[in-house]
Amino acid sequence: MTDTIGLWAMAGASLLVFVGSAIVVRQAKARARKIANLAHRTEAINYLRSALFEVTKDGFVIANIIKSIAMALHPSELVFSRKLRQDLDRAYRSAYRLNKPLGEPQADHDAQDIVALGKTLQTLIARMNEEASLP
Repeated sequence: MTDTIGLWAMAGASLLVFVGSAIVVRQAKARARKIANLAHRTEAINYLRSALFEVTKDGFVIANIIKSIAMALHPSELVFSRKLRQDLDRAYRSAYRLNKPLGEPQADHDAQDIVALGKTLQTLIARMNEEASLP
């Protein structure tokens, strides 16, 4: 009887060690994946920062801004959530729509949309930083 209880206790302890190890391995794997993707995350964030700088500096959308947002799209596909990627794609389409030749006058709503694009880029950068943070 005592042998059976000891055997069950040892099996229970082994099971606890196994479950604990599995949890640690899963957490380590998730952390390693985040570290491996850090370069892609940083690249996408830097492209968006560049676009945000151009939007706030000039007050209008030029080809460099569209290019920067487009360049942020590729690494984002690899490392960010679907919702964030969709919002980034919307920002790209918005910037593309707002791109006017330099001599062409801007409508009032375009100026408001450019300010909104800047705020959207700020929000996207903050969300990217949040997703990129290591636990």
